[in-house]
Amino acid sequence: MNPRYLLFVAVFLLLSSCSVFTPAIRMGTLDMRIESLENGHLMHIRVDRPVGSVTALVTTGQWLVVTIADSLLDAKKIESSRSSLVDTVEITNFSTVLQLAFHLTVGVDAVEVIHDDPSQDILISLFTPRKRTLKK
Repeated sequence: MNPRYLLFVAVFLLLSSCSVFTPAIRMGTLDMRIESLENGHLMHIRVDRPVGSVTALVTTGQWLVVTIADSLLDAKKIESSRSSLVDTVEITNFSTVLQLAFHLTVGVDAVEVIHDDPSQDILISLFTPRKRTLKK
């Protein structure tokens, strides 16, 4: 083999593996806070960069499953957060989505996802059953 060719291949492999020539990939971070409201709760998920579509659903056993179409998110802050509404958090990173599962301490009738336009944040409204008052 030609020594020049081998040198070219070696330099190419060295340069292509160098971080200077590869694009920088920055993981986004998530953080969460929960507000109690008269008709339920508002889950505010703070995101430091734009994310793809977000869906949420409540499954049997009082699990709220939130799917975010962005797999490059660090959810460690959310994993360690607990509140009177959430007692367990499970995080699963798939190849194209991040899935957050929250075990809720209260029943939820409906859930709605709202993207907060000025920021990148995700708002999830959790509507709880209303307490019925008896009329006398």
